[in-house]
Amino acid sequence: LWKKLEQAEVHVLELLEYAQQTVESLARQTSNTDAINPSEIQQIAAKVPTCIQAIHSKLAPAAQFVQAYTAPQRIDRLYQARVEEGLAVQRKQVLEELVALEAAESSSQQATAETSSDDK
Repeated sequence: LWKKLEQAEVHVLELLEYAQQTVESLARQTSNTDAINPSEIQQIAAKVPTCIQAIHSKLAPAAQFVQAYTAPQRIDRLYQARVEEGLAVQRKQVLEELVALEAAESSSQQATAETSSDDK
């Protein structure tokens, strides 16, 4: 099984190399419109299905060992607690800012009221 995984890894790296070659080719072609060469990309694209088939042939026999990952409940609860804590902190900050704004507004109104009463 490990040997098949290593062989599949080689093909995955090959696939990544094809992706890099495609990006480099497209970059050259977009920077220089005279260098547009669709056959270069077509040659790379023709190799991709073969590479994917090779990966599949290596991994398909071990498909019964693959299981979907599920996080343990404990981790979910810890994450939820952290999110709730972060929201509580943000809620506290917003309320503190509201109190500060209301205090500033009321002191501003008092100053305005005192100024207008002094004028009379």
